[in-house]
Amino acid sequence: MAVREEKIDGITYRYVKRKNMRRIRLSVTADRTVRVSMPYYVTFEEAKKFALSKLSWIRAKLADSSACSPTVLRGGEGFVYFGRSYPLAIEEGTKYKFEFRDSVAVLKEPKDGNTDKRTAFMRKWFAKELEKRIAERLPYWESVCGMRAEKVSVRFTTSKWGSCTYDNRISVSGFIAEKPPECLDYLLVHELIHTAVKNHGKSFYEALERYYPDWKRVRKILRS
Repeated sequence: MAVREEKIDGITYRYVKRKNMRRIRLSVTADRTVRVSMPYYVTFEEAKKFALSKLSWIRAKLADSSACSPTVLRGGEGFVYFGRSYPLAIEEGTKYKFEFRDSVAVLKEPKDGNTDKRTAFMRKWFAKELEKRIAERLPYWESVCGMRAEKVSVRFTTSKWGSCTYDNRISVSGFIAEKPPECLDYLLVHELIHTAVKNHGKSFYEALERYYPDWKRVRKILRS
C-alpha cells in the first residue's frame, strides 16, 4: 500500500493506493484529514487534481465535523454514549475511574493525568462496554442471518466503521459506541453478510435487505 501526505491551504490530504480500488474515493477522518483512496494505476498528481475539484464538498464536511462537540474518545471534553449526550465532569482522583452519576458522566483523573492518558483510558472503557454489547447482539444476528463470525474485535479506526477478513474475522470501530444502538446492529449484520459475500454486489444488498430492511435509514444515521 503506497501512501503520501501533503498539506494544502491548511487541509491535510492523505493519498492511499489500495488494491481492488476501481475509482478514487474521498473521506474525512476523525482527525480532520482528507483521505484520498485510489487505484494503483492513478497517479498521485491525478488524485490531487480530483481532490481539489471536490474542495467545496471537503470544506462542507470539515465544517460539519467542527460543529460537533469533540468527545473524550477523541481527546475532547464532550461525552456521547450510544447516541445520547451527557455532561462530563472531570474530578481529581488517585487513579482513572469512570462512572455515571445522576445522568452525569464522571471521570476521576489523577494529578499527573493528561489528554492522551484520559483518551487511552476511556477507549479501554468503551471497548469493554462495546464488547459486552456485541456479546449480547452478535448471537441474535448470527441466528437471523444464518452466518457466523470467527472472531469480533474492537479497534478505534477512523477510516471505516467495520471490516471482515477473508477468514471471517470481523473488526468493529470503537467509535460506533457514540452512535445510537441500532447502528451497531446494522454494522454487525453488514459485516456478517461479508462472511458469505466478499463484495458489495447485488447479492450483498439483497441479503442486507432481507436481514435488515431498515438499513438505508440507519446507514444515514451512521454517516451523519
